[in-house]
Amino acid sequence: MIEDNDLRKALDETMDWMSDLSPDELRQVYPERRVPCGVDFIWEIGGTEYTVISHFNQNSADDIVQKVQNLLENKAV
Repeated sequence: MIEDNDLRKALDETMDWMSDLSPDELRQVYPERRVPCGVDFIWEIGGTEYTVISHFNQNSADDIVQKVQNLLENKAV
């Protein structure tokens, strides 16, 4: 359980840091990053199991960096 708390803390800190970056800064930090095909996962929070299934539209006007930025800024995507 301690590892889980440490992981959550590290993820929260990373997301807080990333949320302050502009899309251009994110691209500079992660210039070679692409979204992998299998990014689905299951996570249990407070006894409830959440399943996240991803789908990426190749014809979308926004790229993944913009979508993450929108999520961090609580904009509708």
